[in-house]
Amino acid sequence: MKKERLGSEVTTKMIKQNLSRLLPIALGTIFLLSGLAKVLDSGELIIRSFNLGLGEISLLSPLLPPLEIILGLCLILNIYTKRIALVVSVFTFLFTIVFGYAYFFRGVEDCGCFGDWFNMSPAFTFIRNIFIIGGGVFIWMKSDYNGAYKVWKVAFVLISGAFSFAMTGFTVDNSLTTTINFRTLKGKNISETNLEGLGLEKGEYAVFLFSPSCSHCWNSTENIKQIKASGLFDDVIGLVAVSQSKALDNYKKVMKPNFEIKALETKKIDRIFGMRMPKLLLLKNGIIKHIYEKDDIPCYQLIHI
Repeated sequence: MKKERLGSEVTTKMIKQNLSRLLPIALGTIFLLSGLAKVLDSGELIIRSFNLGLGEISLLSPLLPPLEIILGLCLILNIYTKRIALVVSVFTFLFTIVFGYAYFFRGVEDCGCFGDWFNMSPAFTFIRNIFIIGGGVFIWMKSDYNGAYKVWKVAFVLISGAFSFAMTGFTVDNSLTTTINFRTLKGKNISETNLEGLGLEKGEYAVFLFSPSCSHCWNSTENIKQIKASGLFDDVIGLVAVSQSKALDNYKKVMKPNFEIKALETKKIDRIFGMRMPKLLLLKNGIIKHIYEKDDIPCYQLIHI
């Protein structure tokens, strides 16, 4: 009996040691990949945060990806592992509450945890978060593997964190600024944009700004074709940047759009409407009545002007 008990204790101890070493690496990898995916497009992160119902606090969301990267590296490199694991658990718990509210009360199904690189179902998101919370609590309460302070590790994390913040600032500048400007166009006359001279001053029009090499744009094209076929508008017009002319030929061949497509100077599109595509503007007598972006572009049954 003593031998069996001793063997059981040894096995339990080995499992505990293995979990104590492997869990930080697993949790750290999740946080690292999540941070890297979002740091590449901070503008998208802010929009997703608004969709979660965070309001103006969403403007601070670009700070999260670099923090995720720093926390992930600390877990992987075993820097203050127990304390970091507790922080990760609390962070994930709070996010789970926010996402749960957005899912049940706002109809948001994709948490945006990995940006546009990987869409997760709500069930997968909750399971992943439970794993992170449980793993973090286990490390904090049961693990004896807290790691040693080493200068090179801390230096590497700090340098990586600084680079991540710099990348976040770059993507915000190239994506968020134009996105915010774009969303302020609602209610304005097209004379305040770069759409003047296209014959859109009188009547009702749907304007589809897109990139022929963008997968989101391809997915939205069927909705735009249905809007055109519905006859809800005097006309539906697609706008692309001149620099996308080569990709446009293949787009037309595959998607067979039933709407006219015009090319504008790349700077004209980027300056006002940004590089994030696709976008749909609904115009009435030269006034921008509604604005939709990416996955928010509705089918024609939900269109009203």
